[in-house]
Amino acid sequence: SVDAAARTGRHLVDGDFIGRALPKMSQALPAVLGLKTWPLTICDPWGNSLVLDDCPSPQVAERIGKMVSKVTKSVDMGASCSHAAFPNRLGQLGRALVPGTLTRSLEVGRRVLEARASGEDPVGAAAESVGGAVLFTGEVTERTWSDTPDGYMEGITHIDGSRAHSGAKARVWFQNEHHLVWIDDEPVALSPDIIAVVDATSAEPISNTELRQGMSVSVLGFAAPEAFREGAPLAATAPKHYGFDVEWVAIERLN
Repeated sequence: SVDAAARTGRHLVDGDFIGRALPKMSQALPAVLGLKTWPLTICDPWGNSLVLDDCPSPQVAERIGKMVSKVTKSVDMGASCSHAAFPNRLGQLGRALVPGTLTRSLEVGRRVLEARASGEDPVGAAAESVGGAVLFTGEVTERTWSDTPDGYMEGITHIDGSRAHSGAKARVWFQNEHHLVWIDDEPVALSPDIIAVVDATSAEPISNTELRQGMSVSVLGFAAPEAFREGAPLAATAPKHYGFDVEWVAIERLN
């Protein structure tokens, strides 16, 4: 959206529909709150485009979009397949917007850069700037994952503790993004609360496609936007949505 606004000279809204990364378009606030999802457009890097005029549900629209993405990546795994959806009036979208996410992202980046320049701990600075905590620090020892038939990257990252967490072990379950963290089999962070894995020295974010065995990482956790902590948005993003028989508990209560 930043790139699109810059290219077209349009205003950029300081906010978005999820306030974090989620694997499914159908988990976005407009979808779970019953706002229009379509017409929906999908474009690939080679000029192909598709317009979905109507659909039975946001879940079916997500399924169609994911299958188109799979076709795109079958040609080039590095190719992106962009989707644009939720064509509603601004007055309707106000209740489906997580405000201030662009400003928040810039503030975190600035705080990390300041910490690096001044010799502070960038990881601690990142956690503090989002009102979160460093849940775990250690070395990635194993990663088991697969591309599911539905088109998602799903698996577990195993981390052996170091520094303050020496002797402990952590597991992070992901479906595209991180959704559950256990330390010594006790849950410490659960979706929709936000889990980020960063370099343990620089606080540089590390996506699941980049995580490798032997990396020294820190796992950060912080609260989800309030809109996702109740009702339909919570049901669409809590552990039970991903098939875990685990009740969501707020990260501040777990820690």
